[in-house]
Amino acid sequence: MNFIVWPCTLLLAKVSSRPIVDIRPTISNATGSLTDRPHLSRKADVIDGEPPLARAVLIVTAIVSTSLMGGLLGYRVKNLYRHRYKSLSLTQIYVLVLCLSAMAFQTSSAVIVCGLGLATRDSCKAAILLCLTFYSSNKLIMYFFLVERAHVLRAPYKRRYHDRLWLLSMIGIGTGLGAVSIAGCMSPVFSLSPLDATCRIGLKRYISVPLLSLDVLINIYLTLVFIYLMSPLVESPSLLRGVSFTTRFTHWIGDLSGRSKGKGSVDLHRSNQQMAQKVDNLLWKTLVGCVLVILPTTANLTAICVLQGKEWASVCLAVCALDITWAVSVVHWLTLPGDEENEKTSTKLVAGAASTGPILEGHAL
Repeated sequence: MNFIVWPCTLLLAKVSSRPIVDIRPTISNATGSLTDRPHLSRKADVIDGEPPLARAVLIVTAIVSTSLMGGLLGYRVKNLYRHRYKSLSLTQIYVLVLCLSAMAFQTSSAVIVCGLGLATRDSCKAAILLCLTFYSSNKLIMYFFLVERAHVLRAPYKRRYHDRLWLLSMIGIGTGLGAVSIAGCMSPVFSLSPLDATCRIGLKRYISVPLLSLDVLINIYLTLVFIYLMSPLVESPSLLRGVSFTTRFTHWIGDLSGRSKGKGSVDLHRSNQQMAQKVDNLLWKTLVGCVLVILPTTANLTAICVLQGKEWASVCLAVCALDITWAVSVVHWLTLPGDEENEKTSTKLVAGAASTGPILEGHAL
């Protein structure tokens, strides 16, 4: 698909950056007679709309991001083909939808900037609505993926609407992020400069601040929930020496929440050193992934909060596309085939530990 997107995107950039040519007959200064030679209009001396450099940045970002997402999607499809599509889990579907959503956002951004040109108020408004809609949708899908991941570890044999953690998390995330996104779409910030007709977009502070707060809090909350559910695998007192920071942190979370007093623990460091190392790597990747997603998102939304509608539309779209591409890449890294197998094994161990003590709720359908 990239061999189709690249030429189309470059063609749109070329067409939108061409100066206006006036083909009407003109009077020659030398002879005073009419001539049919076209000449550049005076408007060509003034560059209206998005600056060429900003458009170039967006085009390069769209090409690179779309290529990366296409590669990740192809890798996923290739692995799924080997294991048959009927065995698709909901977490795998979420990852596929994330890749497709990111590619749609990148392509739409290139089309609206280089195709429409952002020379009118309607196209400028469409840019901010496009950015907010795709950005919020992508974040919502990513949060649903994290909730599903926690549900699979916590109650793999329960229906989702019987799992209170899954139900409350889905309602809370959907309501909170949905309300902020709808409010942003109802009162978008956009303007055309009276000097050069440059489109500038953004969000009001009462929208960007809650959006930033929700993003950070939800990421931290779901990461801590996952670590909390993994704590039965590392909460033995024998793990206090010679272990990594992630294992100590997980043990501390379990001890802080009172789970260390339960009977449902599994001492992997005594029974299976290899599996203990895999669990430790999974916890480490979870913590690192949380940080990698939060940092660029915080920087992006902080800039939007500070600028308050003064950011070039093409730059805003490019930065949001990079933010989404980075988040999807981190999710892909967290769900590589080897890590998915480790999560499945950890789920079985946690479920086995739950059968010996009151750690998890029942797993019957």
